[in-house]
Amino acid sequence: MRLGIWSFVLLFFVLSQIYAAGETALNFLRIDASARGAALGSSSVADESEDFVFYNPACLTNLERKKVSLMHISLYADINYESGIVFYPYKKFNFSFDFNYLHTSAPRTIIDLTQPYEFEKIGKYKFEDRLIGFGISPRKGIWGVKLKYIDERIEEEKAKGTAFDLGILIREEKFLFGISLLNIGPPVEYIKKKEELPRTISVGGKFLIKWTGIFGSFKMYPDRKTSFHTGVEISYRKIAFLRAGFKKVCEWDDDFSPFTFGAGLKLGNFGFDWAFIPSQRLGDSQEFSLWFFF
Repeated sequence: MRLGIWSFVLLFFVLSQIYAAGETALNFLRIDASARGAALGSSSVADESEDFVFYNPACLTNLERKKVSLMHISLYADINYESGIVFYPYKKFNFSFDFNYLHTSAPRTIIDLTQPYEFEKIGKYKFEDRLIGFGISPRKGIWGVKLKYIDERIEEEKAKGTAFDLGILIREEKFLFGISLLNIGPPVEYIKKKEELPRTISVGGKFLIKWTGIFGSFKMYPDRKTSFHTGVEISYRKIAFLRAGFKKVCEWDDDFSPFTFGAGLKLGNFGFDWAFIPSQRLGDSQEFSLWFFF
């Protein structure tokens, strides 16, 4: 196990050195695909819940039962984001299969010159992002991998590519430590120009104090400054949950509040999570997740 950990740490430092700065494409890959994680300020790199495979594929290692999770986000500018993911334990491995779809229903308009300040609808603006993912992790192991096929369409322009995520999760009694490398893959060609994927290196931990979980992480990118994230989750008998988070993303200071909030409810084999992400200029957004065991 120690050899595997040190090999991953070495890979982490090597990749951090070859991260070239530049423009990135398919940036929807950085949108939180977990309401629970969004409520915690995107700080969830280290946790034994499969809910956080978006941040670290090694979070899949603790899966015990078959599960389906559905997510919806209402974003600004009439943009919506949905995802569905199936978790499936089988013999010595755990698997995940997911489909993510970001789109807009905003109408395409033109100015009606015969009516001042009026617009005429001429159809819908075409903007779509899709992701198909497959994850695998050994049961009770320390590593996880996720393979991705991604495509994007904006009007008549299209881009597609493949990528993978790699992560580890280390448990030490009440403390968990995780590292993940996300969206690793070749550049994609977009509007006759090659652009890098939105790669991310995440390092974080979780500390458990009775019914409270405290999360913290930092993330490094090739195209922006390092961001810092923290979150707190308070549980009442593992049935009801209150969550709050804080994230410092320098490029977002003028558009988004650094604070996030949320709650969760678990009733038998069913659960519901909600996140609220305030924005000072673009409008508040909310994220919902519904999941169940089967």
